Parts: sequence; C-alpha cells; structure tokens
Amino acid sequence: MAGVNIRLKITHLPLEKFVRDPHHALIIITGDNIEQVKLAAETFAIMSFPFPDTDEMTPVKFELPGVALYSGKHMLVPDKKYTLKTLNLETYTFKGLSPNPKEITFRLSPDLLVKQNQYANLSLHFAYGAGMRNFSVLNVLLNGIHIRAIRLDNELGAIVAGYNLTIPTYLFQAGTNVISFAPMLAPSMSSNCEPKPIDNLFFTLFDNSTFIFPPMPHLVELPRLELFFLNGFPFTRWPDGHETLLFMTQPTSSVIASAFNIIGSITQKNGFPLLEIKMGFRKPDAWDGEIIILGSAESIPDDLKELAPLKLTKNTSVPYPVVKSWRDEKTLAFSGQISDFGKAKGAVMQFKSPYRVGRTILMVTAFSPKELYAFSEMLTEPAVEGACKGDLALVDLASAPHYKVYSFDIGKKYFSGKGGKISRVKAYIYSMSKYYAYLLVFIFLFLGITVFYLLYRFRKRRLKSA
Repeated sequence: MAGVNIRLKITHLPLEKFVRDPHHALIIITGDNIEQVKLAAETFAIMSFPFPDTDEMTPVKFELPGVALYSGKHMLVPDKKYTLKTLNLETYTFKGLSPNPKEITFRLSPDLLVKQNQYANLSLHFAYGAGMRNFSVLNVLLNGIHIRAIRLDNELGAIVAGYNLTIPTYLFQAGTNVISFAPMLAPSMSSNCEPKPIDNLFFTLFDNSTFIFPPMPHLVELPRLELFFLNGFPFTRWPDGHETLLFMTQPTSSVIASAFNIIGSITQKNGFPLLEIKMGFRKPDAWDGEIIILGSAESIPDDLKELAPLKLTKNTSVPYPVVKSWRDEKTLAFSGQISDFGKAKGAVMQFKSPYRVGRTILMVTAFSPKELYAFSEMLTEPAVEGACKGDLALVDLASAPHYKVYSFDIGKKYFSGKGGKISRVKAYIYSMSKYYAYLLVFIFLFLGITVFYLLYRFRKRRLKSA
C-alpha cells in the first residue's frame, strides 16, 4: 500500500513575488491507485494539529481506534458511571453572590426507549463556606430549565459527600443535553454600619461527583427527519457510518458535491468521520443496512420512488393539509394527479427500507443535479434543519434567506432498534401498540362474556333446584 507515489501536499498560493497567501492554499491528495488516494485522504481528514511543519508528506499507514455501536463525540453510554472530570468539569470554586454557572455537556442516542418511571442519578460532592444565610442555594438546571435547588442551610459551612439527585429520564432530550450548576450565595445579616462579608461566599464542586444514566433498550418509532438533522440518525448508529450505503443516481459533479455536503453535515453533528460509509452509482438490489439516495427526481428508479411518502412519478398522490388540531395533528387531503416536480422545490424523505426490517432509506432529490446541489447546501442551514420533521419535507429553493419549509407526516410508521435488553413481548407491545390494544379489548370482552355465561348457568341451576 505504502509508496513514494502517495502524496499529500499543501501549498500556499502566491500573492506576489516571494510572498505567499497565509489564508488560502492548494491541497493536493494523490496516489497511483484508488487505495493510495484513500490512504492519503484519510490521513488528511484526521490531521488535527499542525504537524508535520513541511509542505509535503508521504502517508505510509493509517489506523483508527476501534469504535463501538452508539458511540461518538460526547455520547453517553447508559448504565455507566461518569465522574464530572470525565465530562470535562474539573473541581471548581464559585465565589461571590451570583457567580457564573458551570456545566457538563453530553449526548444521548436518539433511539433510547425512555420510560416514565426511570431516573438518572447525579451524586454530588461539594463544600460551602460558613456565615452564609440559610436560603443560599445551588440551582441545578437541565437544558436551561430549573429542576432542583439544593439548600445550603448550615451557617457553619459544610463538606457534603454523596448528595443524590434523581432526575426523571423523560426530562432529557435526544441528542445534546446540558446540566448546569448555578449557586446563589447570600451573606449573613449585618447592621447598616458594618460591611457585609463576601470572602466567605464560596461553593466548591468536586470533580469526583458522578452521573449515571439508567440502562434502557434502543427502540424508536420512525420515520422522523428531525432525528436525522439532530445527529444523522439512524446513519450514525455506528459513528463511522458502518452499514450505510450512499447511492448516487447520476455520476455528475453536482450530485457528488451534494453527497459531500450531506456527509460533511452528518460528520459535524456526530463528531466522527464517516470513513466506513459505502458510496456508489449502482442501484442496490439488496442491502442489510441504511441507504441514502441522492439524485434528480427523474433519475431515481421508479420502484424506489413508489416506496416514498411523496411518489415523484407522473401519476402521484399529493398531500394537502386541511385542519390542524390542538394536539398538533394535521388532517390531510390527498390529491391524485399527473404532474411534474418543478425546479423551485427540493424534497427530503425518509421511509422504511424494503431490503431489511427496521432499516431506513433517506431520499434527497430535486428537479436536476444543479438544483440538488443548491438544495444540499440549503439543508445545512439551521433554519431549514429545525423545520424538517416527520417523513417528508419540501423546501422552496427560491425562498432564501427566508426559508419556506413544508413538513408532513403521511407515510407508514415502523420501529427500529439495535442493542439493549428488551423482551420479545415488550418489543411487540411498542411496535404493535394498536393491535395490542385490540387484543386487550378482545380479552376483556371474552372474559366478560365467559363470566356472564357461567353466572347465567349457575342461576338457571339454582332456579331448577328450587
């Protein structure tokens, strides 16, 4: 693999004679074959500090650390105890009346099956000064919402070990979560002529305090585009994109550039390069993992378009919202029509894969490769990402910078999960809740009819014997 023909070179562009532009550079990544180019590109992708100091290098080997399912940047593993130091908060002393808060930041997998009766545990070790008034408190906030105030009511001060806070898991959100610590320290009373002591107003939070999120299985109802725009789920179950295929329907520079935009956006959210993602121009006949489809509407195979929530064929069914209820549910009218997908729209859709149960297809399309590239850039805008929900999002390409996004939830639901302990019965209940309700109604009716029949026969016998 290694050889002198593999080259990674960074050359700063000239401004004038003997002067080079420090802000712009020409990057050359080359090799004799595709494997050598891949080695050089992967090496460049993980270079995170300026070494070597030379303009050119020859990569000879590339190794990444082993990755686990549901790992990634700041990803919290359920049922594992973390110290605050591990979560990047070292021992810190807050001083003064209202010192600036400190926080810990972590991410949770979007497909955790959160139950109402589970709790995360935060065990705090801290110390605070003497001579403070007994309504001094440590405020604990989760994602900016106050969830607890710990009263510091010992006027002699104290060192506290293992102060336990239980936090209901339903208060956490998929993706990034922030727990903040914000003390409010009040000095003791003094007369008008005496200065108020403030040097004793301190609160020290020790970094051996611990946080543990309870164990829970991975099972989530899909499609949900909001989870994809949150951190690339479900294509980031494996942080390196393992088990994901990116199918480009056209071998054009615009489609390839659109693919890089999508991959770059996912990588930024997940914090890990998608080095294991498979890319190609051939339609998959079978694939056991997740699939991303990129291409113009007319270039996507009809059998895949037929699976999508909005079937971009000549004869299609288009949803139009009619009524929106207080529960944020939309009543849709469907119009069967023969029409074309215009230049002014881009569509992103999510639906169940036909190749494997619980797997997902994401389809990103527009009228032509040129519009697809513009759409892929628009999908990186926070205003667009935040508005894409459900299983279908239509974006007006001519609406920038005041983006118009129309989101729908019209397709069939399915459940997806991988990892964690859950019984077959529970999995069936969560994935087939409607049929489970029907089953309960049938059981109660059967029991009621049986009891009525037995009582009827018992009464009939007693009447005969009387």
